[in-house]
Amino acid sequence: MEEISKDNFEEKVHNNPKTVVVDFYSETCPPCKQLAPVFESVSEKLKDKADFFKIKLEGNQEIFAEYTVRSVPTVIILNQSAPVAESMGFKDEETLTNWIEENL
Repeated sequence: MEEISKDNFEEKVHNNPKTVVVDFYSETCPPCKQLAPVFESVSEKLKDKADFFKIKLEGNQEIFAEYTVRSVPTVIILNQSAPVAESMGFKDEETLTNWIEENL
């Protein structure tokens, strides 16, 4: 899973023909730190079904504003740059996997 920023967000997300799952997080957020290994594991499990990226709040506020991310962590599933589904807060691996699969 790749860390992206405002500099390559358009290339990696907007111009991506595949479904994309993005973890919007902050370095100072305890639930974000809890979600990180879960998101990593789920991304490995589902890597053939979607592209997975993470983007941190720090330095990328305009991307967070573009997608109206109000709290972190927030995971957004996008298809051709359009949001399909959004999940806020920590989820365990089974819950996150099921939610992503239901929305692919």
